[in-house]
Amino acid sequence: MQLTHPPSAWRTHPTCSPSNHIQLLIVSLFWAATLLPALARAAPPDSDGFGPTDADFSIRIDSSAVETVGPVLKLDADLGNLRSGDQGVATVTIRNPLEHDIPITTARASCSCARSKLLATSIPSGGSAELVVALAVPTQSPNSDFVGTVSLSVDRAACQIPTLREVLVSVRYTITGMLSFVDRHSSIAVLPNEKRTVHVPFVATLPGVPDCLEIDATGFLRGVPGSLVERDEKWFVKFEVGSDDANSEGAFGQIKLSSKEHDVSDTIQLALYLESAAQISPRTLRFRPADGGLEATAILHFSGQEGADHKSDANLDSRERASLFCEAFISSRKLDVQVQPISGNVHRLKVVYDDSKESLQALTEKAKKANSISWTIITNKKRHSLQSAFALSP
Repeated sequence: MQLTHPPSAWRTHPTCSPSNHIQLLIVSLFWAATLLPALARAAPPDSDGFGPTDADFSIRIDSSAVETVGPVLKLDADLGNLRSGDQGVATVTIRNPLEHDIPITTARASCSCARSKLLATSIPSGGSAELVVALAVPTQSPNSDFVGTVSLSVDRAACQIPTLREVLVSVRYTITGMLSFVDRHSSIAVLPNEKRTVHVPFVATLPGVPDCLEIDATGFLRGVPGSLVERDEKWFVKFEVGSDDANSEGAFGQIKLSSKEHDVSDTIQLALYLESAAQISPRTLRFRPADGGLEATAILHFSGQEGADHKSDANLDSRERASLFCEAFISSRKLDVQVQPISGNVHRLKVVYDDSKESLQALTEKAKKANSISWTIITNKKRHSLQSAFALSP
C-alpha cells in the first residue's frame, strides 16, 4: 500500500495546523506513564536535572484559581503550544486566593517519572510561589491536547484551613508537529466470505495534511489500496480487508505513516483474524469441582441468522431441538456438553469432565495442545470447528 499523491479532493481541505483554542482533556494515567516523561519530580536546577539538558521554554505564567472542591484547591496553567519531542522547563506562578497561608510538604506529578518543584515551603495568603515543571513533550499521543497534573500536598498540621489537603495544578498544552496513531496495536475480525472497510484513527498536527503524508503497508496489507479520510474533524487511514487474507491464528501486518517534509513517522501493528459464525465465550473456560468431576460454563453465540432457525423453547423435546449438535474434546477425551437455549442465536453451555483434577492435569500433559478444548458445532447443516482454552479454578 503506497500513497504518494493523494486525490485532488484532499487538497481542498484546510491544513491541519493546531488550533489556538485548547480543550480540556483528561488523559488516562496509562498514556501519562507510557508516553510522557512530562511532569517531573522536584529539584533545584543544579542538583536534579533542571540544568543544561533542559531548554528554557521561556514560559512564565500565572495560574488562575478554578475552584475549591472539598479538600482540594484546583488551579489551571495553560502553556499554549509546545512542539512534539521538545524538552524544557516552564515556571508556573501559583497564586493563593485564600485568607491563610498554604504550607506545602511535597510536590508530586501525575507521572512517576516526572520532575517538578515548588520553590517555596508555603504559598502566602494573597501572594504567590513558583512551581518549576520539566516537560518532555510526547512524540506519540492519542490526542494533541495534553493535560497533566501536579499535586502539592498541604501540611495539615501547620495549615490554618482544616479542610484543605491538596493544591492540584492542571498543566496543559497543545502538541504541535506530531504524527501519531491513536492505538499502538489493533485487531480486526472477519467472518468467512466477508469483506470489511476499516478506519484506523491517527492524529496529525502538521501543516499540509493530508498532502504531506505517505502510507506504506506490509504483511497482509501489502498491495491493498489505502487512502486518508476525514470524518467529524478526525483523520483515518481507510482500507478494505477480507477473509481471504485472514486465518484463525491471526495474519499480521503494519501501516506506516510518514512525512518526509516534516521528518516524522509512526507505525501501527495490526492482526487480522478469521472468526467462525459460531463463537464460544469466554475464550478460557474455568473448570471448578462439582459432583462427580469438574464443571465449566460458557455461552455459545451465532452471528447473524446462523442460529435463527434453531428452536429456543426450553420445553421442547430433544428431537425438536436436534438442529443443534455440540461436541467437545480435550485431547481424545470426550466431554459431556449440556445445552440450554436462551434465544435463537444464544445458548448456555455446561461442560462436564467426569473425573478428577489430577486426571485432567495428567491428560493435558500428554496432549499436543495443552489446555485446549476442540469443539464441533453443527447447526442448520453447517459445521463449525472451534478451539477454546481452559484453566482449573481453586
